[in-house]
Amino acid sequence: MKITILVPDTKSQTVSSPLYKFGSRLLKDLKDTPYDLSLYSIAIENLNHMTVSSTTLKDLYEFFSRAEGIDVVHNLIGLPPLYLVPNPVIPILTTLFKPPNEEMTSLMHSPPPQFFFSSIDTVTGIEGTNYLGTITPSKIPDQIPPLYEKINALARREDHRPWGYYVVLADEADHKVKRIVVWPRKRLSLQRHHRRSEHWHLIRGKAIVTLDDKQILLEAGESVDIPKGAAHRIQNPEPEEHLAFIEVQRGDYFGEDDIERLEDDYGRT
Repeated sequence: MKITILVPDTKSQTVSSPLYKFGSRLLKDLKDTPYDLSLYSIAIENLNHMTVSSTTLKDLYEFFSRAEGIDVVHNLIGLPPLYLVPNPVIPILTTLFKPPNEEMTSLMHSPPPQFFFSSIDTVTGIEGTNYLGTITPSKIPDQIPPLYEKINALARREDHRPWGYYVVLADEADHKVKRIVVWPRKRLSLQRHHRRSEHWHLIRGKAIVTLDDKQILLEAGESVDIPKGAAHRIQNPEPEEHLAFIEVQRGDYFGEDDIERLEDDYGRT
């Protein structure tokens, strides 16, 4: 498992403009690597000096734009990564070193499933959808690796994309069923399949469906059929609410390589 840990860089930090260190380690090395286990004390010591500059934000943004292949990012620098990647494609574990304010609490209850939270044992009274419990500094070598393993196991159930994510609910020889979530103002690629048809049933939000030369508006409770070979795409037109739909595939093959992308917002054609 590949872990990247974000901490203040004490060698180059100034009070007004701290820089951040990106420390990458393999899970098997964590128990034997004092550098990694000392990251908590570094973060605590520099907690009051975290004023983020535009240069730092640029570095963080570039890091997350290239973060594919990392299994877990452990964030010890506060809120900035959560603002930069509101819909992360990799799990982000944020450890809290002081009680969260109202802003942080709202993030802890936000829809994206890739946000996880923990706290040191001096921070109490925190509840949230993805809150994984407290960490005792003296027990870090024993507590941290299982926490990473738990997050990695949870993340493997889902496939995250730039537009949202999907969860496979059933995968049989003659059909496949997914629950697909599309973030606000995002859309999937315009595509077609040669070996399967699809049925989409909207369960949350509103959608604009492209089906060959047609534009179809759907609301929760409505459905559309996608014949084999038809060009199709779904778009979430809402500025804030995500949409969710159930996709039922029927055919003789359901692999992701049976996708012919005709147009794509993310350069995948």
